[in-house]
Amino acid sequence: MADSNDFEHFDLHQQNAQKKYQDRKRNCGSAVTFCTTCFRPPVNDDDEDEEVNYIHMDESTESEEQIHKGKPKPMKTKDRNVCGSNSIVVLYILLMATSMVWMILLSKAFAKHSEISAEIENLRNSRTILKGNDSAISAELQELRNTLISLKANGTQPLHTEHLHMCVFSDSKITTNVTNLENYVSKVCAIKTCPCEWTLFSGTCYYFSNENRDWKKAREFCQSQDSDLTVINSDEELNYLKGKVRVDHLVGMSDLETEGVWKWLDGSLVYGRMWNPGEPNNQGKEDCGEMSNGKLNDIPCNLKQRWICEKTL
Repeated sequence: MADSNDFEHFDLHQQNAQKKYQDRKRNCGSAVTFCTTCFRPPVNDDDEDEEVNYIHMDESTESEEQIHKGKPKPMKTKDRNVCGSNSIVVLYILLMATSMVWMILLSKAFAKHSEISAEIENLRNSRTILKGNDSAISAELQELRNTLISLKANGTQPLHTEHLHMCVFSDSKITTNVTNLENYVSKVCAIKTCPCEWTLFSGTCYYFSNENRDWKKAREFCQSQDSDLTVINSDEELNYLKGKVRVDHLVGMSDLETEGVWKWLDGSLVYGRMWNPGEPNNQGKEDCGEMSNGKLNDIPCNLKQRWICEKTL
């Protein structure tokens, strides 16, 4: 019976302590304010012990509830600062790497531009020198011709035998020099080059189009350029053209004259070894020719694609 009275007495004290704690918490606004600003000393030591024990019990209960609920522990400010610093470092490294790549690309482009400019300047200087040499040779040739005419005119007058022999010798020497100069000039003038956008191979100029036309229109274009669709006469020429193109191109062959008899525009027959396997097959009235994958193929004449012109220097 004494134990029951003691228990009831303890429970009564606990309820009083809880009631005091709740009253002071409401008056102060929060537990933190209660602990720092609104706390007043208890009336006696027993009340103080009960108060502290209840506060400790309340805080322990709140901590256990947070653990059972699985509330995550908030990240410390220091950890967040470390993550932000790492992100800034990564972005800075990426920025530096991108800048270095751009600097390398710009340096290469500038070097290539300088090289091309220097080559163009050299070509211009060479052209100027050739023009100057040609003008000098022409002037010297004209001067020699005038001298020869003058000597011939003076040679018609009466001369002593000694002077006559000197004049004949001089005339012969001048004539020889004039002939040599004329041959040299003719050789210089005979040197020809391919027009712009044409390429030279084995004494022949080739034009590779950048647009598409049918076989007839492509041939008309070539003829307007004093040329014709290319005629492939050898394996060497076929291999050269194969290395210059990446897509199919029209060439100067057809069987329009006689069905099944394939001829080049110069009248020569097309070699069988130059055809792609299984060609010509004449599927869908294929009477004109193209170069495809380095070999020959028959196609409809109205099919539009690129073409190759050729002309001899």
